[in-house]
Amino acid sequence: MALEMESDTGEKVQTSNLYYEEIIQLRASFQRMEEMHRTFGEDFQLVKKNCDKLWGITAKSNERLEAIEHNSMRIQKHLELAVAQAAKKFEDNFDQKLKDNLMLQQPHVEEQFKILENEVN
Repeated sequence: MALEMESDTGEKVQTSNLYYEEIIQLRASFQRMEEMHRTFGEDFQLVKKNCDKLWGITAKSNERLEAIEHNSMRIQKHLELAVAQAAKKFEDNFDQKLKDNLMLQQPHVEEQFKILENEVN
């Protein structure tokens, strides 16, 4: 029976040593995982911070682009109206000058017609 007790005690010691080594390995693994988690957590926070900053910049750029597009459309409409008004004014001035020239030339043309008519008769 003493031999059995020694054998059981030896096995218990071996088992205990195996458990102890496993516990040490698990603790080391856990510590490595904790370190990785801290490192990745810090990296994740840095990436998240940079993404948030980039998102803010993108949002501001988008707002500016929309404002530029709005102003461009407003300026385009203003220019179209200004060009249309200038073209109408030019056309009106041209028509008036043409009428004025015709009125000035009408007596001369009538006189020339009378001269031709007299020559024909």
